[in-house]
Amino acid sequence: METISPYLFSRRHAVREEQARHMALLIRFLDAAVRRARIGLDDHERFYRLPEYELCMGGAYALGFVCRDIPPDDVLLNLVTARPELLNDLSLSELRRYLHLLMRAERWNSPGASLILAALKAGALQLLARRLESDDRLRPS
Repeated sequence: METISPYLFSRRHAVREEQARHMALLIRFLDAAVRRARIGLDDHERFYRLPEYELCMGGAYALGFVCRDIPPDDVLLNLVTARPELLNDLSLSELRRYLHLLMRAERWNSPGASLILAALKAGALQLLARRLESDDRLRPS
């Protein structure tokens, strides 16, 4: 009998087109909600209450962007935080790793300042969404 698995995806599982597009859509929904609610960088309590926040967090896990076998690594997270444009040249596995690290760090930081909100305000997540939606370098030729 087949059962629902309690385990996260592995980084060895491929990211399908539908997963990439859906993750991008969840990021877009979250960005729009933040703009609509005029949430500032220090307004993390209101940010955490957005339904789109929960959808985006849960989606990252459900869509295989948070994996059980990606080791902790603050270097990539810190580099992209300082220079979001670095996302332009990352491979799909590196983009997945960045999103994984961001989501896991967010869980550890909660209820403090939100790293996801900071990434939105810096334009990093919007850039990641754009790449997931339409960057041909992430797709087979």
